[in-house]
Amino acid sequence: MKFVVFDLGGVMVKIRRTWQEVCDGVGLIWPPDAPDIQREILNLYHRYHADEFSVSELASKLSLLTEERFSPEQCLMAHRGILVGEYTGINQLIDELHHRGTQTAVLSNTCADHWAILKTYPSVASIHRHFTSFELKVSKPDPKIYQKVKSELGVAPHELLFFDDSAENIQAAKTCGWNGEVITSEGEPHQQLRRYLETYEIL
Repeated sequence: MKFVVFDLGGVMVKIRRTWQEVCDGVGLIWPPDAPDIQREILNLYHRYHADEFSVSELASKLSLLTEERFSPEQCLMAHRGILVGEYTGINQLIDELHHRGTQTAVLSNTCADHWAILKTYPSVASIHRHFTSFELKVSKPDPKIYQKVKSELGVAPHELLFFDDSAENIQAAKTCGWNGEVITSEGEPHQQLRRYLETYEIL
């Protein structure tokens, strides 16, 4: 493999995954009789991560999705509460890969305001190449994002090993000729990554 490519949320970085988790994490109360808006929020973020609108517009759109139970300011607070921090053991794993001479990259569906925080995490900062959906103007699992990254890295698709927490994103990468493995919520991500890297004889 020429490059090991990592998604961020759910692979290197712990995030709050659901609207309920986000609300709980920042001290907002989502009423028990409120509608389930998780699918609509995911669709909204898919567009936001492709840089279709600003963070202030995101906050307004989220407020409308909540039927104005939350103000745009409260929704912005919730948005900022999605990120929790690096997973345990990830920084050490990345350091070990680099010590062995392995080239690394990030490929993440994220936004400019989250990226400003993410790139300060030691493990993320140390990765050799960074590719974000908001900069590329396209989100996973669109095949265009994999093609752009492959071209930028200047390697053949079979020389790429990609880790993501979404089976859909991994299947899309495989369709483009990449190698890929899903990191699940079962067990510590760094342990799953290590097992796969050993299987591919990278570690």
